[in-house]
Amino acid sequence: MPVIVAFHLIERKLLELRLPNEIINGPSRAYDLWVYRGCLALWHILPDRVTFQIWVMEKYNVQSSWTKTLVLSFDGNPAHSFWPKYYTKSGDIVGRNMRCALAKYNDKGQLQEHHSYCDSQYVSPVVMYTESLLSIPGGDSGQV
Repeated sequence: MPVIVAFHLIERKLLELRLPNEIINGPSRAYDLWVYRGCLALWHILPDRVTFQIWVMEKYNVQSSWTKTLVLSFDGNPAHSFWPKYYTKSGDIVGRNMRCALAKYNDKGQLQEHHSYCDSQYVSPVVMYTESLLSIPGGDSGQV
């Protein structure tokens, strides 16, 4: 059974968080984790490859708190080639497609912006960077 393996920084232990039952028992395995509205979330692409769901874990480590928050049908760029990376304060969803492009959609699934960033046939990774003063405790040895 698919689970999310998380590391609890305070208790210094690993946790297993179950995915929503609809995802576990569903026909599609196209999903990934991200942060949505400040919560642990996952996006899920349905087998039609146009419909896109966002699930949010409203209470940390409570499997029954997974809530289907948004169901979108994307225009202009099929959902199977859009992977979200960031949710903006204004409600837009920013992500990349399967090639070398960034796209921004509103919360209704309408394409707001699209920018190609390379001419290569190869996929380039996109990561989210957040500056922070938080350090992981562990002393001088580097071990957690």
